[in-house]
Amino acid sequence: MQTEFHIASEELYSNSNKVVSINFIEWWLLKYSDLYRPFRNRLPPLPDGSDKYGEDAFRNIYCFLEDLTAYHRYQGICKTAFEELQSIDATTFDRSNQKLLDWVIKYETLGAQDLVGFRLQYWGIEYEQQDGHLTHANIPFSVERNDFQSVIIFCDTFSDIYWNNYDMIAEIFPLSIAAKTLLELSVQQNRQ
Repeated sequence: MQTEFHIASEELYSNSNKVVSINFIEWWLLKYSDLYRPFRNRLPPLPDGSDKYGEDAFRNIYCFLEDLTAYHRYQGICKTAFEELQSIDATTFDRSNQKLLDWVIKYETLGAQDLVGFRLQYWGIEYEQQDGHLTHANIPFSVERNDFQSVIIFCDTFSDIYWNNYDMIAEIFPLSIAAKTLLELSVQQNRQ
């Protein structure tokens, strides 16, 4: 039995070359937003294998693609951040490089909080690059890597600078995410 959920999924997966752009994904999400709306505030379906109407598969892919497009919305700020960094001497990270320290703190929330999920879920661990495209176990097609170019470059660059100098950042900036995280870890270790 062909349901609306099957039709929506087939439309998404019908791309003959198995590579889709973020524009196509956003169009598909918009087209089927009314179909998804009743599920928006519900818990995800249980993987019990009883999805004869295609509802669970539709809900899972819709939610996954919503998250992916949310990360894509960071393209502009990531491009700006990287352009700012290019005007700074980023070869050494120490207390005397005030411009680099200011850049790290300015973009700390973006790189160490907002986009850490993208790096871990979509790019760093589960995503892999194949022929200039991003693939993921949750989707049977690839996504254009260029659609996320600025996010990927920012994540890679910020991570190299931030995580390699984490302790120094926490020491220099006691209100930084790094300092708060180290404090939380210290409290947890003292409890044990």
